Amino acid sequence: MKIKILLVALLIFPIITQAQVNITRTQGTGYFIETQDGDTLNLRGATPFYNSYHTAYVDAIDYSSNNGIQVNVRSNIEDRVTAYLYNEDIYIEEVQRADHNDLFKNVSWSLEIHKDSTRSISFVIETEETELDTLYTEIRCGSEWVENNMFVQPAAKLMYGIMWDCSSPLTYQFTATNVDGWEETITKSYPVWMSTYSGYQPTYSLLWGNMTWDIWNGILSMKLDQRNIARIKSELTPLHRNIRVEVTEVVDSTHTTGVHFALRTSEIPEEHSVETYLNQNGMGVSIFSNGTWSNPINFPVQWEYHVPITYTITLVDDTISVLANGETYTYQSELISSTPAGYLSIGSTGAGTYTIKSIETTILE
Repeated sequence: MKIKILLVALLIFPIITQAQVNITRTQGTGYFIETQDGDTLNLRGATPFYNSYHTAYVDAIDYSSNNGIQVNVRSNIEDRVTAYLYNEDIYIEEVQRADHNDLFKNVSWSLEIHKDSTRSISFVIETEETELDTLYTEIRCGSEWVENNMFVQPAAKLMYGIMWDCSSPLTYQFTATNVDGWEETITKSYPVWMSTYSGYQPTYSLLWGNMTWDIWNGILSMKLDQRNIARIKSELTPLHRNIRVEVTEVVDSTHTTGVHFALRTSEIPEEHSVETYLNQNGMGVSIFSNGTWSNPINFPVQWEYHVPITYTITLVDDTISVLANGETYTYQSELISSTPAGYLSIGSTGAGTYTIKSIETTILE
């Protein structure tokens, strides 16, 4: 049985519709219609309410529909959009566009489950701060409107979250505008399985000791405020004896060791467990047996603070092996053999922050 637990940050790129055309205008001028024979019709003047290229589109389409001729929507000499009328259908064609910066740089989100079983979705919206005037947000659960908001002159990296109690697809729409009339909209929908934890992101429960944890942008971050033997249990990995796990970890300098990655952990605190942990001399093997803790061997695994390291731990019967940096290290012991079946758990002992970027688990029985 193979279980994949992937903590991978979601990168959501801007979606620009085919009909979207950006228009700039020179200061103090309004939009106008230019007919094929060179005549012009002023549109709306230059009042702030009407300084929108959407208004120009509407007027151009109305004029074209009423008169049956081609019209140009123009704001200045460098920028032109042409509307054609064919069989009562309007087609917008971008003929020439002035240089500009996209208002959105990136949007990402993550789903979090809290200790009281409530869930929340956190969004990170990155925009061009110098360009942005207003950001409008809308979140839907299926067809139901969950949240809408307006942020005036937001920071280049806006982070905000909402509580999420929904069993329907997630849809978000973000619209950014600037003072010159530019507008850009991102709309994205995700199926139900991507906005629930079942089968998507791992859930954890406290198994031993006292620690807090969170998943943000696909990264599992654990924190021990005080020294204690603490572990969280993966709820997606069943009771087992033999297992293989591929881990990508980033060791934080708040502590001299990495996480204790425990492969056969008892529900009773400190009763039994077979674990590995990165330390200043490489990677150690730690074994709990009937409440007694021992560190029988250390493998010469090379790692650096704040640099991701990927390693694979395999536990079968009486043998634990580690593959790291292209080298395989093995330790065999009757103590391991006598360790009963257990759960997958993660944690540590010393106060500090501990970070896991990804986990892939295979049960070997």
